[in-house]
Amino acid sequence: MDKAAVNTRNYGIDRLRTVAIFSIITLHCFPFFHANIPYAELISSAINQAARFAVPCFFVLSGYLYSRVLNTPNPVVGMARFCAKLLALYFLYSVIYLLPYNIWLNTVESPSGTMDSSRFWFYIWTQNYENFLFGGYKYHLWFLPALAIAAFICTTVAWIERLVGQRMGIFQISVGCALFIAGVIGGAYKNSIIGFDFEFYTRNGPFFSTLFFASGIYISTLRGDSNVFRISLWLIAFGATSHFLEVYFLTSSKTITSLPDYVFGTYFFGVGAALLAIRSGTDRDSDLLSRLGAYGLGIYALHPFIIDMLTPAFRAGSQVVAWQVIAPFVVFSLTAILVVTLARSRFLRPILK
Repeated sequence: MDKAAVNTRNYGIDRLRTVAIFSIITLHCFPFFHANIPYAELISSAINQAARFAVPCFFVLSGYLYSRVLNTPNPVVGMARFCAKLLALYFLYSVIYLLPYNIWLNTVESPSGTMDSSRFWFYIWTQNYENFLFGGYKYHLWFLPALAIAAFICTTVAWIERLVGQRMGIFQISVGCALFIAGVIGGAYKNSIIGFDFEFYTRNGPFFSTLFFASGIYISTLRGDSNVFRISLWLIAFGATSHFLEVYFLTSSKTITSLPDYVFGTYFFGVGAALLAIRSGTDRDSDLLSRLGAYGLGIYALHPFIIDMLTPAFRAGSQVVAWQVIAPFVVFSLTAILVVTLARSRFLRPILK
């Protein structure tokens, strides 16, 4: 995993992007949440938490690829361009989702349902600086400013590492670790004996993203190791187990009233999956999963649009088991078709790939 590996197209990364995006779409479809079947709540919760590796993977892989910027003569310029694009996409997609496009609300709620929904969510988005700068108009857009903040922090710390002659990534991981711990005790563990209320949604901003992004940068400095594959599997197993055990403890002790975005074990879960993708992507064979991974940004950004447009289907199939199973596949397929079609335009391609 040296500089040459980072600069070579890694199909394993593209494949994981596709798998991770599908996992996120599955999470946002809330399968079996309203299903009238035995253990529906348990099944829905298990699917929800099993998908929590996905966003950490994106941050790790972004950091891994971003390391190329830090190895340039002037990384500050590269960082500025990187962050400017992310923030531009953040506000652009927020404005796009602000448009009253979900016409189904006019039939299932009220004649003015679409406009009422746009006004309500615009109010939520602009009511305070936290939502406006870090949350986004739509529930998934928080990822973009969080990624920009992580890049800014890691680039700044990398400059300090250069000054003191420290290996790239060590200080970045230290800063990220401090932020991550603060985010967990101020998030999932907020109401526990070790918790603290920061009065800030610690999934957003630097708390969640920085450690994963810094870990990706550090992974890019490692040399190839035959044990990486085995290590990644152990990390996934340990991370997934500890993640679910923590969630079980928090829910059974009534410490939380809703499922958490992340806990301590999520770190190992996400890093292990990302490391597995990086290690397994040395082949030169492209396939459908890797080709779709190149459209990851667009599929991630536009999948809520497809979910909204399928409002009648989601309402009608809320207790239909077959729909609960196929809904994520339907949403993913329709979003991928939409994005691939739109990306044929050279004007739209930069905001979709």
